[in-house]
Amino acid sequence: MKPLLFSVSRKGYDRAEVNAFLADLDENSRAAEESRDREIKRLSGENDVLRSRAEALELELRALGNENGALREQVSELERKLAEAEAAQKAAEAAPAAGEAKAAAPKKRVRPRRPVPDGKSVIGAFRRMFDNEHEV
Repeated sequence: MKPLLFSVSRKGYDRAEVNAFLADLDENSRAAEESRDREIKRLSGENDVLRSRAEALELELRALGNENGALREQVSELERKLAEAEAAQKAAEAAPAAGEAKAAAPKKRVRPRRPVPDGKSVIGAFRRMFDNEHEV
């Protein structure tokens, strides 16, 4: 915008210069309003496009999340079945070895524990129990 330089006439500023200045000011103001309106319209259209794109991406993300959840459940189920199969296989492999080890283990004779008679010390009773457990 131009600086305000008006010629001074006898009774104030020159009327023609003031009118020309006001006409320029009005023209600049209208041009700025039109430019602003065009920019608002352009940005509004861009905003609508971006909003619809965001909604489409949200729908796609939800769909992928649902698929991902279903896939996670399937993977978990398969892992559980695999773990069960491995455990069953290990148990089947270990059963014959356990049977052989049990058959080969020497039989221990365990004597029944006797109650502590009245009047005897607890320490003596513990000693006798300890001795009974280690006798074969």
